[in-house]
Amino acid sequence: MKVKFNPEITLVVCILVFTGIYVFGTLELPPPMEDGSPTQSLYPWIIAGIMVAACCSVLFKRQIWGGKEQVLTWERIKKPIFGTIILGSYIVLFVFAGYWISTSIFSFFVALLFEYERKSKVKALIYSAILGVIVPVIGYLFFKVTFGIRLPEGVWF
Repeated sequence: MKVKFNPEITLVVCILVFTGIYVFGTLELPPPMEDGSPTQSLYPWIIAGIMVAACCSVLFKRQIWGGKEQVLTWERIKKPIFGTIILGSYIVLFVFAGYWISTSIFSFFVALLFEYERKSKVKALIYSAILGVIVPVIGYLFFKVTFGIRLPEGVWF
């Protein structure tokens, strides 16, 4: 018996599961808004909202209910598995290492996951390293400079 699945939907569902775990963890944080001003816990809520919106967009864009099924092979399932591992690692690392380290590593590996097969290995590494620097800086500018929210430093720091 051959197992059939849609690889894009599998990745999105895995990301949604981890997003659910992430959202459950954010419920333990103080409110994201206090006296009309954003607090430090606004960052996790915005990230969770972006993740849910992106996953829903992919689900409806790919037409989950009528999507094309494919035979399950390692080549087709490795990206969803690695994507789930990267996301889970980010969530755990974020608690311990804080915003800068975890977001840089996460951005690097996500870019590498999606660009490694499209570009040469060297170009993929360079592109991923650049995104590993740019994404956290943009997040810092958005949260710290725009809203004045102190980003989490993690348990280790």
